Amino acid sequence: MIIDEDTCVTYYAVFDGHGGPECAQFLKDNLHLEIKRCFLDNIDGIKEADDLNDSLASSITRAFEEADVKYK
Repeated sequence: MIIDEDTCVTYYAVFDGHGGPECAQFLKDNLHLEIKRCFLDNIDGIKEADDLNDSLASSITRAFEEADVKYK
């Protein structure tokens, strides 16, 4: 997934349907977009972070939370 001209990430996901087939389809169609949006919202913080893993994890966590709100 291309985040910006300097940043590219690889994204793997398994949508097992434990939330139901509609939830799995929603996440398949939307979760990567939420992750990208959260990365872009925090791209400067990610690039300048002392702990890159914490900064990336925070963005991913926020993306999951946003997707959860949008699905409900």
